Amino acid sequence: MQLLDVLTDDLAALNTATVIILNGGYEFLLLKNLRETHVLERLRTLALAGKPIYGISAGAILLGPDLDLYAYLYPEDNTEQLASTTAINATTIRIYPHYDVHCEVKPQLPQLITDWEHKTGVTVKRLTNNQGLLVHGSQIQIHKCDTAMLGFELTAWLNAGLRPPTVLMDFFKPWVSTAIKQSVGLQD
Repeated sequence: MQLLDVLTDDLAALNTATVIILNGGYEFLLLKNLRETHVLERLRTLALAGKPIYGISAGAILLGPDLDLYAYLYPEDNTEQLASTTAINATTIRIYPHYDVHCEVKPQLPQLITDWEHKTGVTVKRLTNNQGLLVHGSQIQIHKCDTAMLGFELTAWLNAGLRPPTVLMDFFKPWVSTAIKQSVGLQD
């Protein structure tokens, strides 16, 4: 396994990577860094060409079209002062990860998201900390986080000579990253 820091490392490794995993963190900062290093468009191209790309939390959010929902919900979080929130756009699906936990902290969140959906005509997939969204071509499935199932599915796809899902969005638990890496033959 090779870890890549887009700010300091040789980005040619993206082209030969078996799988790309975008970790979580702060979505506006991550977007800014991917833009400044010219990786945003490269990730879009790789994803659309079928390269398996897995996003965790903020990394999963950035696989969607933009951060418009987050700019609406949390304008104070855009400390990077990004004028455009266009993201990787590997899928048109917008997600809200950690929905269950965030609703506990911010009880008005369900209504705020519903209001945004009505205002924009866009649907948001709400994912709990125990869910992930698998996007494989036009197939979309919500899965519960289960290491054995996840590893089995990815291994089965690879053994059958198929590409694994292009986007696996927001399997939050850290052990899932390990399961993904192991299932495609990478070691921790």
